[in-house]
Parts: sequence; structure tokens; C-alpha cells
Amino acid sequence: MLENLHVKNLALIEEEDITFLDGLHILSGETGAGKSIILGALGLALGGKVSKDMLRDPGKEALVEAVFRITRDSQRKQLAELDIEPYDDEVILSRKITSFSHHFFIIFVLC
Repeated sequence: MLENLHVKNLALIEEEDITFLDGLHILSGETGAGKSIILGALGLALGGKVSKDMLRDPGKEALVEAVFRITRDSQRKQLAELDIEPYDDEVILSRKITSFSHHFFIIFVLC
């Protein structure tokens, strides 16, 4: 289960930390409120395509971190098949995006 999403310097978002509790979560709001940015940020944390145009401030790095709580044995088994061992029943996907001059770097960390 997605437990937390941290987004920094991405599109309209300067920095935001979203905690998801048990139950259903619905993202709603007016056009341009940032719903798609939140979903896009989750996609980036999961390894989705990224563009340096997504940086809010190109002079600073962007960061997306998603914390997943592992609650089922079936999840642990699937992660073990990928040689991923949860720490304290959590898996953290972290992605850092930086753009300096003509270079574009993506750092993907699985904790």
C-alpha cells in the first residue's frame, strides 16, 4: 500500500508531502490544481519516463519518493523474486532528477 509520497521541485509543486492512510483516497480539484502532477510524480517514482521540462526550477534538483508498506506474504514473495528485501516492512522508491547545462541526470534508488 502506498503510504507516503514526497515531491520536490516538480512542475507546479515546490515541495509537498502527502500521507495516505487506510481506505479510499480521491484526488479532486479544479483544472490546473495539480492532480495529474501528483499521479505523474508517482509514475516517476515507479520508473516512468521523465523530461527535464518537468523541473519547476531547472537550477535545482527534483525529488520524488514513494513509501510503500508491505503487508502481505505474497508481496514479500514477489519482492524476493526481484532480490528486494523490505526494511521494516517498507520499500522506498526514490528518484532524483537534475539538469545542469546540457547534462540531464536521473538517479533511481530502491531502499
